[in-house]
Amino acid sequence: MASNGDKKLIKDLRNRVQYRPEEAADVMGVSLSKMKTWIRTNVIHSYTIDGMRFVTKRDLLAFIESHRSQAFELAS
Repeated sequence: MASNGDKKLIKDLRNRVQYRPEEAADVMGVSLSKMKTWIRTNVIHSYTIDGMRFVTKRDLLAFIESHRSQAFELAS
């Protein structure tokens, strides 16, 4: 069972507009290695500020939506 600290972390991550790669991986439920591969190959767009890499929530949602659309097309 998640502790109160864990619940706060989840809430904080869900309400953010940008994520570090490790946070984005956690939100998406994938490994950090997979997230870094998607970033490196431009599957998911990222940007840097002062040497820190970020992925926007909007880009994660767009990625999910594009793959949902592909899945529905394959099922048809």
